[in-house]
Amino acid sequence: MNEKEFYGFDELRNWLETQGFRCYYNNLIEQGNHCNWYACRKTQLKARECETNENKMQILIRPFKYTYNLSYGSSEIEIVGEANSIWFNLKAYSVQEEDIYTRLDVIEQMLVSAWNGLITNEHS
Repeated sequence: MNEKEFYGFDELRNWLETQGFRCYYNNLIEQGNHCNWYACRKTQLKARECETNENKMQILIRPFKYTYNLSYGSSEIEIVGEANSIWFNLKAYSVQEEDIYTRLDVIEQMLVSAWNGLITNEHS
């Protein structure tokens, strides 16, 4: 597995793993972020393939947790892919932990629908 120990949003990470996500160390962690991991899985929804990756689209969850004068945490949920030779990053951001537990399926459906809705013919 991973050599580095994950920290931040432990309950969320454990829940995501029960939902089929794999967690990885975030090498691009932002300064002050008290969460050092991200999670991803291939979507089971009908989604067009990425032109480069030629694979099922993946949904990625990147949590953020900051403590300044107060503690704040949220996540970005995104899909990234190439369509018509242009890379797209479609995301929901500032998603609260509770919304991930209760609305992840809906958020994933919305992102995949947006991805599928991209026009692939420039002359359309």
